[in-house]
Amino acid sequence: MVLTLKDRLLLVKLFPKKGNLLEQIALRDISKKIEIDSKERTQVGLKVVNGNLTWNPKKTKEKEINFTDLEKKFLKEQVTRLDLEKSITPDILDLCIRIKENSEGKLKPKK
Repeated sequence: MVLTLKDRLLLVKLFPKKGNLLEQIALRDISKKIEIDSKERTQVGLKVVNGNLTWNPKKTKEKEINFTDLEKKFLKEQVTRLDLEKSITPDILDLCIRIKENSEGKLKPKK
C-alpha cells in the first residue's frame, strides 16, 4: 500500500481504542509499519505549530508499506465500523474510500 506522510498520520484515526486480541495485534503491527522515526521527522520538518502538525510537503516521499492480509482486513473493518457509527470526518474521508474500495491493498494516494 502506498501511503503519503499525511495518510500515515491520519491512519491512526481509524484505530479503535480497544478491541479483541487479533485486532490489537494488527493495530500494533500497523503502527510499527507507519511509524515516523526521528530521521524522517527532521527531514520533513515535522513539528507542532499552534496545536497542529506541520511539515514541508516538498520534502515528503510516498512510502510503500506491505500490510499482511490480517492488517488489510483490520483496516477495512475499521472503515466499516466508522461508517456504521457515522464517525467518518472530512479529514479521513479520502483515505477511508481508498481503503474500502481497494481489494488488493495497492492504494495510490490521491494527487
